[in-house]
Amino acid sequence: MVKTIRTIFLVIFLVSVYSRGFSQKDSLYRKAPNAFFINPLGLFDLLNPSIQVGYERWLNNQFALQAEAGPVIRHSMLGYLFEAMDRGAYWYTNKGYKAKMELKYTRSRRKFVLGYPVYSFELFYTNNHSYVNDLFSVADTNFVYDPPRDTGYYYYEDFFTIHKQRIGFNIKYSGKSFFNHQWYLEPGIGIGLAYRYTTHSGRANMKDEFYDPVSSSHNAAGERWLPNFTISLKVGYVFW
Repeated sequence: MVKTIRTIFLVIFLVSVYSRGFSQKDSLYRKAPNAFFINPLGLFDLLNPSIQVGYERWLNNQFALQAEAGPVIRHSMLGYLFEAMDRGAYWYTNKGYKAKMELKYTRSRRKFVLGYPVYSFELFYTNNHSYVNDLFSVADTNFVYDPPRDTGYYYYEDFFTIHKQRIGFNIKYSGKSFFNHQWYLEPGIGIGLAYRYTTHSGRANMKDEFYDPVSSSHNAAGERWLPNFTISLKVGYVFW
C-alpha cells in the first residue's frame, strides 16, 4: 500500500513538472498563480472533525497542484452542542490530523453555473485518536469486569480509545467562481476508495463483540477497504 501511494505521488510530481512546459496566456493563470484557502465543512464531520487550510499553485493555464492539512479538533459541531447540554462525556473526543494533496485540471476557457469546472485527483490521509463509548455483549459470563457489570445484564457500555488511520484517493468535480478580483468559492464533490486501519485500547474485555455490529461498524477494529465520499467548500484568496 505504501509503495502504491509513493508511486501516485511520483506521478503527480512528474505531471506537474511536465505541465509547466506548456504555459499559455490565460486570465486565471496570469491573474494570480497562488492561493490560500480554508475548508470549513470539516467542522461538521461527525467522526473526524477538523479545521483545514491549504495552498494552491497554478502550474500553467490548466493544471494546479494543491496541498491541504489541519488538526482534527476535540469535537464536531454537534459534539460541542452535546457538551453544552452536559452530555459531553457521551460524545467522541478526538486528537489527530488530516492531510491532502490534489492535482487539478481547470477548463479555464469555459464557465458554467458553479463557475469554472475543475476535475481533480486527490490523495488523503487521516490519523485520529478518539475516546469513544459503545455497547458490548458479554462473551464470557465468568470474566471479572472492572468495574463489575450488573448481575443479569448481558451487555454493557464501555469507554475506550480508538486509533484510526485512513489513506486513499478521490476523483472530484468542483466549480470555481470569483466574487471579486481575488476571493473565490469552490464547492466540490468526489468519490473514491479508502483503506482504514483501526485498533482499540483500554477496553474492559477485548473478546466481547459489539452489541449492534451494524450501528457500531464505524468503530470496528481491523483493516478494510471502504468506498469514500467527500464534499468540500473552499474559500480562497489568490495572489502573486
